[in-house]
Amino acid sequence: MNIKNILITGGRAPATLFLIRKLYRAGCRIIIAEGCDYHIAKYSACVSACYKVISPVSDTEKFIDEITGIVKKAKIDLIIPTCEEIFYLSKGKQTLEQYCRVFCDEQKKLLELHNKWSFYEKIRNSYTGVKLPRSAYVENAVELEEFIKGSCSCKKFIIKPVYSRFATRVMITDRVPDNFVPGHYIVQEFIEGDQICSYSVIRNHRILLHSDYRTVYAAGKGVTIAFQYEDNRRIYDFIEEFSHKEDFFGQIAFDFIQNDTGLYLIECNPRLTSGIQLFDESRDISGVFTGEGISETVYPDRGYRTALIMIMFMYIFANVHSCRELRAWWHTIVSSEDVIYDKRDIKPFFMQFAVLIMVLFSGFRKHVGLKEMSTYDIEYNGDD
Repeated sequence: MNIKNILITGGRAPATLFLIRKLYRAGCRIIIAEGCDYHIAKYSACVSACYKVISPVSDTEKFIDEITGIVKKAKIDLIIPTCEEIFYLSKGKQTLEQYCRVFCDEQKKLLELHNKWSFYEKIRNSYTGVKLPRSAYVENAVELEEFIKGSCSCKKFIIKPVYSRFATRVMITDRVPDNFVPGHYIVQEFIEGDQICSYSVIRNHRILLHSDYRTVYAAGKGVTIAFQYEDNRRIYDFIEEFSHKEDFFGQIAFDFIQNDTGLYLIECNPRLTSGIQLFDESRDISGVFTGEGISETVYPDRGYRTALIMIMFMYIFANVHSCRELRAWWHTIVSSEDVIYDKRDIKPFFMQFAVLIMVLFSGFRKHVGLKEMSTYDIEYNGDD
């Protein structure tokens, strides 16, 4: 099948814009379906059309119906989900694949990986080469206290909702927090070390695309904003093991902590992440998605660096605390290509400031922060 017309669901993430440019320059026609009014990809010269769709959180069936309508109208050959709408879109995968390909696995598999506790349960007895933090599933303060009391050797714990992203609603503590609200959580011993994130595309038990990067600069607790290929062999070996054992298709990302005692696997994000931003102009990755011309794994250039420059400036005081750190931060700025800036597609660079202001304003009205506001209408947080 000759893939020419591609529907990208989501347009708000810098990684999505990066993918759009890659596919467009490989000769594809790009259409976007997005639920929010303000996103950077809608201003890209690489986009042929942009459709506004209903939030899948508010009405999943109507969302799938609207996507189906766009597929028919625009003669779409391939749908690539990029953000958390993937968990809703995958529900309609069978319906949509009457008309085109959908670049993701079935919903049941994705949700097993998205849920932090079910992912932990899946991995803990089946994989070698990585360690797992001591963990438990808890729903209330009594269960949390029992776990903490039973972990005498641990000084700190990290508590996360089983469905969460960007480290939002995460608590790092040495006791049961006073403001702990009953819910569905995974609690783990807190592992000190370097955070490393991976991003891969897997199909037919093969790794088609792979990158990994260390978190040096971040926007808050969980969002990396500067990227360089780490080439961590232990991480690749784990993902290769995963690809052989699991009948998984699509994009997948993992978060790790590495220290002197080993490599710890923390969680999984079965969707597009920032790791795609490490593939420079010399790397044609379009065939990974269209299924054309990929015979071996595509890796980034070891020395290629990218960064979200505007966000680097916004979070300078969170990342820089000394003159030495300031010099390192500035070196990262001047040695990295900005993810958003592209002289052949300049409008998104200038419009990112207006988009940020509008998202902040919308968040202020809804009493939510910037990171939460960026995903509130597409988050999957379980069915209950």
